[in-house]
Amino acid sequence: MSLLFRSRQSRLIWGCLALLVATFSVYYPASQASFIWDDEGYFINDPLMTTEGGFKKIWLSPEENNGYWPYLPITRSSFWLERQIWGLSFAKAHLINIFLHFCVSMCLYLGLRRFSIRAAWLIGFLFAVHPIHVQSVAWITERKNVLSGLFFLLSLIGYLLFKDRKTFRWYVFSLGMFLCAVLSKTSAVILPAVAELACFWLLPRNRWSVRMRDWGLLLPFLVIALLVSLLRIKFELTYFGAGASQFDLDVLQRILIATHSPFFYLGKIIFPEPLIFFYPRWKLDPAQLSLWLPLLSLFGSTGICLWKFHQWGRSILLGMLAYLIMLFPVMGFFNNAWHRFSFVADHWIYLPSIVVMTIVIHGVSVFGSGKTNQAFPSEKVFVPVMLVLFLILSGLTWKQTKAYQNAETLNMDTVNKNPDAWGAYNGLGSIYLKKQDYERAIEFFSKAIPGAPLLSGESSPVLNRGRAYVQLKHFDQALADFDHVIRLQPDNYHAYNERALFYIKKKQYALAEQDFDKALQINQHWAPAYQNRGNLHLLLKRYFPAFKDLSRAIELKPEIGELYNTRGVLQVILFSNRKAACSDWKSACQRGICQNYELALKKKDCGP
Repeated sequence: MSLLFRSRQSRLIWGCLALLVATFSVYYPASQASFIWDDEGYFINDPLMTTEGGFKKIWLSPEENNGYWPYLPITRSSFWLERQIWGLSFAKAHLINIFLHFCVSMCLYLGLRRFSIRAAWLIGFLFAVHPIHVQSVAWITERKNVLSGLFFLLSLIGYLLFKDRKTFRWYVFSLGMFLCAVLSKTSAVILPAVAELACFWLLPRNRWSVRMRDWGLLLPFLVIALLVSLLRIKFELTYFGAGASQFDLDVLQRILIATHSPFFYLGKIIFPEPLIFFYPRWKLDPAQLSLWLPLLSLFGSTGICLWKFHQWGRSILLGMLAYLIMLFPVMGFFNNAWHRFSFVADHWIYLPSIVVMTIVIHGVSVFGSGKTNQAFPSEKVFVPVMLVLFLILSGLTWKQTKAYQNAETLNMDTVNKNPDAWGAYNGLGSIYLKKQDYERAIEFFSKAIPGAPLLSGESSPVLNRGRAYVQLKHFDQALADFDHVIRLQPDNYHAYNERALFYIKKKQYALAEQDFDKALQINQHWAPAYQNRGNLHLLLKRYFPAFKDLSRAIELKPEIGELYNTRGVLQVILFSNRKAACSDWKSACQRGICQNYELALKKKDCGP
């Protein structure tokens, strides 16, 4: 049996198999989970997953984002491919995320091993089982994180091999993987800077050989990074409300976020308890001097590293710089929709944590042995300590993964750890609203309202509470909530739409039509308002305006079967056009609404 472990290749294979077993073992509870948070929008209800020509639109029509997707065609295509092969399966989606996380861990292990980083196996294993990565792995939507992470590491390794061997095919490979990385998740745009720092650290003979040719080779990376960044900023401002008033932070507040974030994440990597889906949102008061201590600490640690630069300071300084660069997109300098809930998130530390783990393990190796070419001084002490650490982290990961079983368990776990997490209360309210437990829903929405910023979209807890009041026929309270949102935010077309639906229930049709008109003045490309106004016209037997509105809704949202079904009826009423009606009913049936089409087939009004 010992022969199996003698050769270098055998040890490598057994190491990868052990990593595979460890990864799938600690994340096993995730394979039994359903969906959480915005998985419903990204993964379940994305119309391009099932509509004809969906794959083409994913790549060529970035504006068709379903209100959720920025332009991440590779990640979205991976979901599309799943749906074509085996349909909607939570278990398989989770297993793919876990497998991708294993692939990232294996690339990390093999990459560090290739460039002679001591204890590469330990870094790979710690990355695989560390609980701070649960949010990236157990959340289906964060496929973009693990998929981008894999392409990021492959691109980085390819770039290092190119600089080391001067083989141009590795440059082409690296550039291709970089393009895949940024089309999986935008934050990968920082790779060119990280790659140059890695070359400076891992390839000593290239350290001072930067020429104009090297800058020219970086230019394609930088152009891709710039274009993708501009596109993402446009999506954040246009579709995700990142330009709304809740993001009006001044320069000093943004500096405070930027200086607190790295230390916060460092603390969570070293002591990952508690881990919370929504961490408390920091109160940023630049006048409070204690809040500037992290910035002073950053300057102090930089000074010490410069002082010891030719000993151990160079490695630490390069690591610090790489860590800050990898965190830069989410350090608060740019608006991010997540900032409505918190200024930090576990999934933002997925790749930056590699730098921390590598520098810490490398530092322990150097300081423990006193030599850079020797691993740890006493394996008799080191191996048991690392085994205990591995078991503790694995246990914490298993425990944290169980919180991600479904939206309710995750939101309850969040409010238990952070009682001010308005987003989790809002999520719980939405769950009970769907369950038609309206009293409980109102209770949670009411808890969310005090901490919630005024939102630009439909997820405002005030709007949600108004919806619940309508179902309970508490019309005065519902109208008060809708009016409150419209008064404070007159451009919230969702609020006008909800108030219009409320007016229809009260049979105040003229007021309802006014609100639908107002919603469409604000957003003339919003299909639900056309559909609802069309249904109002239909209720009032205004068939031509109804036909026009429903046709416009179909142009904007061709995946909604009910629109075709209703328009088919109008084709008969208005134009006696059985052929057009059959076409609409057939389209409705392809989208799951088949009653009219099957009836027409029975009567032989429509051909097969």
